[in-house]
Amino acid sequence: MWEVVACADYEKRAKRFAKTNRQEMLNVSDNLAAYFSALRLGLKPPQIIRGFVHHEPHGVKALDASGPGKHKKALRLYIYPDEQSKTLYVLIIGDKTTQRDDIKQCSEFVIQLLKNQQSQENKSDY
Repeated sequence: MWEVVACADYEKRAKRFAKTNRQEMLNVSDNLAAYFSALRLGLKPPQIIRGFVHHEPHGVKALDASGPGKHKKALRLYIYPDEQSKTLYVLIIGDKTTQRDDIKQCSEFVIQLLKNQQSQENKSDY
């Protein structure tokens, strides 16, 4: 059964964007709920094809703020669906000004996560 884990970087920025970009945050939250529902229905991450899902390096997905209302800012919510642990990591949310750094930070998170998982597998082999 899939679970959601929100990272501290996401929670910190989400509070700020909720004040300044309320409609965009509502749309991103709805898109996250739709993505999570698809996972819980049994779809694999590559099978989830929606207009609001964008593929980034290392399996990271960016969910945009498409949906109802006027949009002042193009927000992207970066997530990582870890199939091994059935965990959907909600990594960080940002806009165009932070996009490059956000993608880099998310890639580093995934690389470290996979290293840790590999290390755990190697320990269990003994």
